[in-house]
Amino acid sequence: MVVVKPVKYIKVPVSLYRAVRSFTESSVKPSYPHNQGIFLPKEKVVVFTKPGKWIFGIFLPENIGSAVLKSWDRRYDIVYDYEENIIEVNATRVLDDEKHFAAIIPDAEVPFAIPVLLRDLIFKFERYIEDTLKQVQQLQQRSGGARYEYETG
Repeated sequence: MVVVKPVKYIKVPVSLYRAVRSFTESSVKPSYPHNQGIFLPKEKVVVFTKPGKWIFGIFLPENIGSAVLKSWDRRYDIVYDYEENIIEVNATRVLDDEKHFAAIIPDAEVPFAIPVLLRDLIFKFERYIEDTLKQVQQLQQRSGGARYEYETG
């Protein structure tokens, strides 16, 4: 049996809408720079960026176990707690029963704007998170738990 429900639109500032749309539509090929994360071991975070579009950070489980997608201007964000399966859009929590029937739209006119399904965004988050956690674990195993500290100058 199928279920048909009306979509719940979540209006967000234009810069966040553009970040969400770019993030969900960006290729996942490892050779693209935006798919090459920078591991900051002290902060226990891996950061991905697509300049002029978005910043995506994955905080490791021993830190807070969440991921944050920020608009390039860093004024707005979407937080996904991947351990608790909670998502917040601009500090407003999306209820569990709304996640699969919600779409993000801009709060102002944007040429060629289309709704971005929240479930598509969550799927992309989870793909990055899964791949990142595996690679960080491999890095830590190879280093034998060594600290990643370097002196400069």
